[in-house]
Amino acid sequence: MLFDEYTSAEHAEQRSATASDAPSGAHVRDSDRAADVFVPQAPRSTFAGDPDLAQRNSAATGVPMRHFPSAGVSVGGPFLAFYEHFGPTICGLPLSDEIMHEGRKIQVFEHLALEEYATGKVRPAALGADWLARLTEEEASAEGTDDVRVIDLVDRLPRRDGAADYDRRPLADIRYLVIHHTGASPTVGPAAIAQEHIDGFGWPGIGYHYVVGADGTVWHTQDLTVVSHHARQFNGVSVGIALAGDLLDGVPPAAQLDRTAALLADLLDQLGLPISAVRGHRELVETRCPGDAFMRVWRPRLLTALRRRLGVAIGLPSDVAATH
Repeated sequence: MLFDEYTSAEHAEQRSATASDAPSGAHVRDSDRAADVFVPQAPRSTFAGDPDLAQRNSAATGVPMRHFPSAGVSVGGPFLAFYEHFGPTICGLPLSDEIMHEGRKIQVFEHLALEEYATGKVRPAALGADWLARLTEEEASAEGTDDVRVIDLVDRLPRRDGAADYDRRPLADIRYLVIHHTGASPTVGPAAIAQEHIDGFGWPGIGYHYVVGADGTVWHTQDLTVVSHHARQFNGVSVGIALAGDLLDGVPPAAQLDRTAALLADLLDQLGLPISAVRGHRELVETRCPGDAFMRVWRPRLLTALRRRLGVAIGLPSDVAATH
């Protein structure tokens, strides 16, 4: 019998209500009662916790009523009919008395919530549909957030004392946005990277224009007009974007990939560049950076996320969309 067609009258033809507690072998401890189950806060019925009063109410109204001492609540009418038919395996034990919610009587059980959608008729409330709708709304809201919260470190990172600074260029010279990985632990931040580039390579400062943390944090580390060292002969015409972490044999976390796509979308828009301007370090020079899984695994994911943010058809091959 379908849930949404179940009525107390139909139940009365199949089996009668009993006054016993949960079936043999079904026990509920306070510690087992789900603390994460939402129980609407409302006044309990006048016979809550009083089995004698519940029985007298049942006798006076002719509505079957059953009290559950372990739960301290009573179930009656079509709610009891549903419970008696489908049992504790489907319903679990009751967690609330009948209460009013958005103009309907509902009763909450461990495994579901029932609503009286018509007089004498109950069905499971559409909690799953409501939850899925809320989840979809939240995901759509998150995906629709195109702004990138950037921490500006341009003037705060270490620089090499007494050394000539990097050369400068007009923004019109920029043709590529080059994706790197830092090759270190994701906990190694921009300041430590800058110091390594100064001490280890003798560079004027950090070689990357942006660093994206594993948690999605975006740091701006060099002005876009700076011709920093990160892609050899392409330094003068490219922006270096490094994902924090060692990705030689792995892929970026979802948050890091998503924020990188958002950053790329902003930069493409700012610089007037096509999607084809996004390149992995290894696509321009001989290197494993940003990892062996880049081309076959996370480059397609990155470009798909980028196209979604730019409103470009996602079905295009990864190297086709030349404009946005």
